[in-house]
Amino acid sequence: MKVLLKTISPIEVELDPDFYDYDYYMRGCQSGKSSYMGGWGYGGGERECDNILKYFGSIESVVEVGCALGNVVKAFENKGIDTLGIEYSNFCVKGSYAKYVIWGDLSKTLPIKDGRYELALCLEALEHIEDTESAVRELCRISSKWIFVTIPDDTPARINDGDASHISIFPKSYWVEQFKNNGFVLQDGSPTGFVNYTDGLALVFQKIK
Repeated sequence: MKVLLKTISPIEVELDPDFYDYDYYMRGCQSGKSSYMGGWGYGGGERECDNILKYFGSIESVVEVGCALGNVVKAFENKGIDTLGIEYSNFCVKGSYAKYVIWGDLSKTLPIKDGRYELALCLEALEHIEDTESAVRELCRISSKWIFVTIPDDTPARINDGDASHISIFPKSYWVEQFKNNGFVLQDGSPTGFVNYTDGLALVFQKIK
């Protein structure tokens, strides 16, 4: 899929694995690719990891799909938890801080067995995917119990937030229905500290027994 970068001279680019490069993560505002202003350095995953474990309790295995540079994956690894990161960006896979990160496209079949991980994380990633139905179906396939996602809500501010790759912005009801169609139902509450903007969604889903 192609998107238009709102630079001084607008250009059309493909949302392929090389789109999410140094310019996207470290020079987003300058490059016109995203609203990031840099700072994707080491660290930052420990607090998120602790908040996830505080909400879910004991977790034996975790997969994060769309893990960027692997900060959260690294934090889980440091706790000795069976963890895997999946990332679409070539830049992030090559420069990952985590030990176990592989390339993958969530809209396609991932190289993971059904129900392999107790908890599947997808933090600020679904909005970058055109085929959201396939992406949700794949998340549900690889999780045996829990899924935690954070995504922008469909407010005007988020639809026009400066990130050219935010192509799938939908209301909460859309996501709840998609996960329900694949056997996962919305739960009360969510881990704290993940949505630092007023119009974001942090949603926990549990597999229907």
